[in-house]
Amino acid sequence: MSSILSMVLAIAAVFFIYMLDATHVSSLLNLQAFSIVLGGSLLSAMAQIHPERAWYSVKALSRALSSEPSFNTTIEQFHHWSQLSRSHGFLALDKELVDISDPIVREGVQLATDGRTALEIRNHLSIFQERQQEKIYEASEFFESIGGYAPTFGIIGAVLGLIQVMSNIESPESLGNGIATAFVATVYGVGSANLIFLPIAQRLKNHGRDVDRYYSMVQEGCSGLADGENPSNLETRLRGFL
Repeated sequence: MSSILSMVLAIAAVFFIYMLDATHVSSLLNLQAFSIVLGGSLLSAMAQIHPERAWYSVKALSRALSSEPSFNTTIEQFHHWSQLSRSHGFLALDKELVDISDPIVREGVQLATDGRTALEIRNHLSIFQERQQEKIYEASEFFESIGGYAPTFGIIGAVLGLIQVMSNIESPESLGNGIATAFVATVYGVGSANLIFLPIAQRLKNHGRDVDRYYSMVQEGCSGLADGENPSNLETRLRGFL
């Protein structure tokens, strides 16, 4: 919510400062300029990747804005699982698997209950971790591409608007309003890039680093379960990832 609120406040601040000197904020509203900038930027970015990956980028953004890796909760769970496995054996963890929502954590605990070694668990989970990182990185690149194209399409929209204005140069009274409207596209391009798309791309990168650190912790936790590590020692080691 802090990310969404920050972007909304940044956009509102720009409009508010503009309104201090402008007579009508409606002068910044132009559907044609909006369509050129947003449509051109979005379609150009989608031309770089498969449509399925573009859709995943949107879902990745939704997850990044709505949830964060639950380090403390997972550490407490590993402490509980370690106590349970040392007291009642690995088979006691089978009942716990149903309540684990994260598929990678569930897979790691399942491998520990199956008697896999710590090295085997690390190698297995690292594949999931790397793939997850690739998906988040692709999502950040997608929004970064949109942010890179937006200012260029803003300039294109401005040039197209000026061409339209100059074609009606026989009406001097409409030149001022026409030129102002033409440059709205530039405002849309630069503004959307720096207030929306580039911050979103950086937010996804930060989320990716947190997810990578989280799943590194999960690898350590599952390896500790496989080795029968002392619950307190395991918890202390996992808290090093905080």
